[in-house]
Amino acid sequence: MITLAVFGGSSVATPELIDALREDPELDVEVVLHGRSADKLRVVAAVCEGIAGTGVRVRATTDLEAALAGAHIVLNQIRAGGFRARLFDETFPREFGLPGEETMGPGGFANAWRTVPAVLDLARAVERIAPQAWVVNLTNPSSLVQLALHRATRLRVLGVCDSPAAMVEHIATLLHLPPHQIAVEYVGMHHFGWITHVHHGGRDRMADVLVQAAAIPWILAPPELVQAIGAVPHPYLNYVLVPRIMLERQRGQRPRAEALLELEETLMKEYRSYAAEGRSGFPEAAKQRHAVWYRKIIIPVIRALTVGPPGTHIVNFRNGAVVPWLPPDAVIEGCARVSREGPQPVGPRGPVPADVVAQIQRNSAYESLLVDAISERSFSSAWRAMSLNPLVRDAAEARALVECIWGGPH
Repeated sequence: MITLAVFGGSSVATPELIDALREDPELDVEVVLHGRSADKLRVVAAVCEGIAGTGVRVRATTDLEAALAGAHIVLNQIRAGGFRARLFDETFPREFGLPGEETMGPGGFANAWRTVPAVLDLARAVERIAPQAWVVNLTNPSSLVQLALHRATRLRVLGVCDSPAAMVEHIATLLHLPPHQIAVEYVGMHHFGWITHVHHGGRDRMADVLVQAAAIPWILAPPELVQAIGAVPHPYLNYVLVPRIMLERQRGQRPRAEALLELEETLMKEYRSYAAEGRSGFPEAAKQRHAVWYRKIIIPVIRALTVGPPGTHIVNFRNGAVVPWLPPDAVIEGCARVSREGPQPVGPRGPVPADVVAQIQRNSAYESLLVDAISERSFSSAWRAMSLNPLVRDAAEARALVECIWGGPH
């Protein structure tokens, strides 16, 4: 039996994790939900227990020792400060004429500043109680969180995100192929990656993809630019390539965090009713969270790390010597063969465009400096890191942004 401890287990998305687990007949798993709010945890756990079925057992606790005892896998999905802090991340950059987002730009900086210390506190407990467990990190900003974990602990950590899998699915659709019949070369960092080659039938089909760049729905940069670069950018790279377009879009939209706060309230009301009535089965309301990441990447990775079979996934791992033009301790996102021994990275074999290399190197340096600044809690180090953020335009703006974050939610 696999013991899966879940940090942030009181999330309204957690029932979708249980629903995904129970659909896999070969997984025999005990899920231990950990959360800080006993009341919220009790309600979410009751919903999860009503979903679980025979192959999944659920228990919940606010006690770290009890949550981690015997854990094989630790899934980290905490949200430090909740959606109200995310609202700050998404909105304060707009005052500076920059788009706001919880992983990119100054918003991602603010999220990391708040989140990394909270994750490190939990990680020290994992080191003490379950040092052999694999930590699967979902918490954003993922590569920054994972880099801090690698520097401050000896834990085995693997970062996951569903976005690259969704990119591969769409690229396969453009080629009129099922996703399992193509193999991509992917290089970058969390929310900062590029598909550089697409292989099928023994040849590179990248040219066939690029000629259809205008049909790739997430690309807001001119298709001619993407074709000139010769690689397909991650959707979040719109914040880097066309920040003014992203800002204009945000000005006409409600912040995502506001909608999530409202949805969380709605779902908790539904969950309380579900728990009070002792219902069973999956509550349809839970689907509104659209937590596709559990099925697309988390369950496949957990399965590969435990019962098998191994699988190739795009995940976040320590670089080592995989990408020679990045530092060994950088946390990169790329293809890896994941098994019980962990990820065996597969680095890019073909050439990577020079402008892609330059952008990734700058982002890597930014993330490294920011993790140092968080560790030191140093204003000057934070200013230095913010000056290298890909969305920030000059040193004066960088200082003003750090001053704003310094007084923001913690």
